[in-house]
Amino acid sequence: SASRPLRSDGMVKPRVCVSCGNLTDTGEHICSRCRMRHDEETHAKAPERAKRILLIDDEEGILTLFKNRLEANHYEVVTAADGVQGFAQLAKERPDLVILDILMPGMSGYDFVKKVKRESNGLEQIPLIVITAQERMKQFFHPWDVEAFMTKPIDPPELIATIRRILKQDS
Repeated sequence: SASRPLRSDGMVKPRVCVSCGNLTDTGEHICSRCRMRHDEETHAKAPERAKRILLIDDEEGILTLFKNRLEANHYEVVTAADGVQGFAQLAKERPDLVILDILMPGMSGYDFVKKVKRESNGLEQIPLIVITAQERMKQFFHPWDVEAFMTKPIDPPELIATIRRILKQDS
């Protein structure tokens, strides 16, 4: 990794975000203002915005586990505890990808997918990954064109690989 330029007092110069002009701290990899990704190799070029993922699950432990794993892989994560909250977050945040459970209170994952796929405002184009503990549920999602269907327990490296494939990112 290239060494960072030093000021005359020997301190590392802060970076200026090439996207929005925000001064970034020496340890930041994602601009706090515009959410563009920065690292030593890509800083000279316009960096990519961190991909935003909406994670919908009623199990707090699953939300925390997936959120931590996704953030460790440089994704921005927004969470919701059920389909109703998830749909509101979907409309507000317009994520790059949605990962959702099927069995949830309020609005199930199945009802969420049906509602999203019937939209005509761009939300229907957002890729969906459906996760569930019940493999047999897969058959109900065939008409709705979801990008991936994964059965719990989810292998975190497999989930990351699936996300990268869907978002067409290099590993």
